[in-house]
Amino acid sequence: MKKRCFLILMCVATFFGCNRMTFPWTVNSQAEYAIQIDDIYEARQLKTSGGTLPYRVAHLNPDSLSGKPALVLYLHSANGRGSDNISQFQRQKAIGSIYNYMVAHRMNVIFLVPQCPADHNWPGNRDIPSYIGPVKELLTLYADSTDAQHRYVFGASMGGSGVWRLLNECPNTFAAAFIASGMYRNINPQMSARTPLYVTVGGAEDAKPKEDCRIITEYIRAAGGEIMFDILPGLNHPQTCEQSFTAERIGWVFGHTRQ
Repeated sequence: MKKRCFLILMCVATFFGCNRMTFPWTVNSQAEYAIQIDDIYEARQLKTSGGTLPYRVAHLNPDSLSGKPALVLYLHSANGRGSDNISQFQRQKAIGSIYNYMVAHRMNVIFLVPQCPADHNWPGNRDIPSYIGPVKELLTLYADSTDAQHRYVFGASMGGSGVWRLLNECPNTFAAAFIASGMYRNINPQMSARTPLYVTVGGAEDAKPKEDCRIITEYIRAAGGEIMFDILPGLNHPQTCEQSFTAERIGWVFGHTRQ
């Protein structure tokens, strides 16, 4: 009887441990949600020349003997903007997908999740200033403590647009990148071609984003870039931002090394 109870308790603990790892979106309160994030990600702030950058950092498998950790950066979509250093996780299931993959593969990683202020966005446009400068300073902060051959960036929607800009301004930084339904502005395909890149867009999104993504991937491929492009059948924009981050696509990104 005692053995059976012990096994039941172990199963329950494992179940809740896995749910915590995947950041359940059905928590009962904002406070409970924040506690779950705090269990894994340390809250920090970086004073930069462009303003204060709130960010979260997690160090996975720090006792690995594989040398310096890889660096993984995730740029959130527009609904994560603010200054509370927690909202960048809300409605960002991609973060849990990436985290779970790294845990399952026992990767030695520094995982960075910065937060964009409400009056900016990552890429910038005619009406809203960019906040990619502070992100570049964050990368510089962790440059010496991470493996230069294993740095990766992921982004969805506005975050994907930020990745486009980051690849153009830092073309020799990342081993590979992933963009889920992120539009681009004023990018140079030859710069983007220096980083292996996976791009997705939803089949149920508007015609223009799909066509724009198809065109830019063709330009990058013509410039000699290594690029994967998937149109996900039947998925709208929010669904694409959530469901693009499969283990196969994440594995493709992590399968690259910067030479």
